[in-house]
Amino acid sequence: MSHAAQSGGHPGRPRRPEIDALRTKTWFWAVAHRLGAHSGYAMEKLFSPEKLQQSNGVTKRPCKFDKYRRGEHAPRPALITEVDEQIPGTAAYADHCFWRVAQWPPIEIDELHEHLASLRPEIADVLFHRARNGGPSLERKPRAYPATFRELRRHGDWDALTACIGVIQEAKPYREEAAYAFYTKATFAVIRRFVAKPPFLDVAEELFEYLMRRFLDNPDGQVLCQQVSRFGIRTFASLTTHRILLIDDLCLLRQSGIPPVSCLHVAEPYLPADVLHHIEKLYGAGEWRAVRQLPEIRKLAKALKRWEAKQPIGAESAAWTGH
Repeated sequence: MSHAAQSGGHPGRPRRPEIDALRTKTWFWAVAHRLGAHSGYAMEKLFSPEKLQQSNGVTKRPCKFDKYRRGEHAPRPALITEVDEQIPGTAAYADHCFWRVAQWPPIEIDELHEHLASLRPEIADVLFHRARNGGPSLERKPRAYPATFRELRRHGDWDALTACIGVIQEAKPYREEAAYAFYTKATFAVIRRFVAKPPFLDVAEELFEYLMRRFLDNPDGQVLCQQVSRFGIRTFASLTTHRILLIDDLCLLRQSGIPPVSCLHVAEPYLPADVLHHIEKLYGAGEWRAVRQLPEIRKLAKALKRWEAKQPIGAESAAWTGH
């Protein structure tokens, strides 16, 4: 979605979509984390210094960025572009097609397919046939629910979450209960990894509540939502972070840098919450050698080695956000 197309909340203008507040907050926190400054004042000082006025020792300012943080006003397209010029990559948090795919009321099916086909190839190829020239196509593949479910739940980035919501959108008009069950579970598998990384962690509760209310209103979704509500979505995000850090700390992958989120579907069965808690105790006691000797870690190392061997040579792993 281009940030050139905005809707406002003023009289005479179209009503802002409910999800637009989440979009604005996500953009704000993306900028905030990149700057290392989490206050509206700090941002206005950088981007709108001419708007700050001193009067009798008191700083007067428009407080626009405070309103962005609260999702009350949407930033102007020109501002998003200006910020992106100074902090490259931040406009992507406002422009990602997720905000259109997850909009309520739902968008038309033709537009939905255009957005889904624009996702990164590993995701788009799950849903659509390739064109003869090898490029993206809008020819939808047959809806093989189990196969598509298994493929989507392997991922944990923004594109994967967009695809999950998209296929749920497809199923809703036709009351396809089988699709609801498969894709609801896939959505939970993806979102618990996706929200572990800022800026999405900053809006995790609101994002989860919105998706639960709009798209996961089915028996399977209600059971999973109860589990999340019991522990909190941040607890699931924390477990994801611990798994990533542990894989990195033990050097279980040959590649350098932070382990990709795409390997988490391999790691999660070997690193449930109780195993992570046990490992934390071992680290706290200084018994780091014992961690490597754990059966779960030995099995995980082998599983990750097999997974890594199957990755295309020279292919870059999906980023956390999937931009």
